[in-house]
Amino acid sequence: MTKASEYNEERTRSSKSKHILEVEKIVKALFSDPKPVFDFKEARKGDMEASNATAKLTELTMMLETFDFHMEPSLSGFVQAQETWELENEVQRLKHLTSDEALALYPDFIAKRNVLVDMGYLEEENVATLKGRACVNINTCEESIMLTEIIFQGLLDELNPMEIAAVLTAVIFQERRVTVDLEGEGLGKLKFACERVKEVCRAIGVQLRSSGLPIDPDQYVEDNLKFGLAHVAHAWACGLPFVEICNLTEVLEGSIVRTLNRLDEVLREVQHVCRVTGDAKLHLKCEEASMLIKRDVCFSPSLYLS
Repeated sequence: MTKASEYNEERTRSSKSKHILEVEKIVKALFSDPKPVFDFKEARKGDMEASNATAKLTELTMMLETFDFHMEPSLSGFVQAQETWELENEVQRLKHLTSDEALALYPDFIAKRNVLVDMGYLEEENVATLKGRACVNINTCEESIMLTEIIFQGLLDELNPMEIAAVLTAVIFQERRVTVDLEGEGLGKLKFACERVKEVCRAIGVQLRSSGLPIDPDQYVEDNLKFGLAHVAHAWACGLPFVEICNLTEVLEGSIVRTLNRLDEVLREVQHVCRVTGDAKLHLKCEEASMLIKRDVCFSPSLYLS
C-alpha cells in the first residue's frame, strides 16, 4: 500500500469518526431534552403544516436508512439508552393508571368525603364517627345521609308513630307529580314535620354544592323527597281499610302496597340506628309504627292463599 493510499484511508477514517461524534451529540441532545418538533395530536386533518411536516419526516427517515453510521459499535449504547428511556416512560404511564388520580370519579369522591367530614360522619383520619356508623345501617333509601340527618336532628322525636310512618314514606316513594294532601284535620303537625324535613334536605344540597359538586339544592329536595303518599300512610297507620286509603290518592294500588312494604323496612333500619345511638324512645315509636302498618292485604304473603 502506497503512502498516498494510507493517507487517504486515514483521512476517511478521521472524517468518519468526526461524523460519528456529531451524531452522538445530536442523539445525546435528543435524549436529554426530548422536545417534539411538531405536535401531530394538535394538528387538524387537511392542515398544510401537518402535511408538510409528515412529508419531511418521511423523507428524513428514508435518508437516515441509507447511512451506514448506525452500524458503528460505538452507537450501540444509544440504542440501549433509548430502550431504557422508553421503559421509564412506560413505568410512569402504568403508575399513573394505577394511581387514584387516574380514576374518572376521583374528584367527586374527594368532594363527597369532605362533605362527610364537615357533617360529622368521618374524622380527618377517615375513621367513622357515631353518626357514620349509624348511617351505614341504612340501605333502603338512596340517600342514607338524608335519613340519618332526619334522625340525628330530632325531627322524629316529637312525632307519634303514625306521623313517623307518614314522614318516612317521603324517602322511599318514587313517583313524581302526585298530589300531596296534608290539609286534613289532625295533619297540621305532620305538615310542619314535612316542611322541616325539606329544610334538612335542602341544607344537605347546599353543603354538597359548596364542596364543588354540581348540585342544585332545590332540585336535590325535589329528587329525594316525595310526600305523595304521606297522608295515605298516615291514614293506613290510623287503621283505615285499604279500600278507603285507595280513594285518597290517584296512585295505583300496587304502588301503595310496595311503598308500605318498603316503609316497614325503613322503620326496621331506623330501629337498628336507635340501638346504635341508644335512643330507646324513638326505637319504641318505630316499633309501634311498624306494627300499625303490618296488617291486612298489604302484608299478605299471597292473595291466593289467604
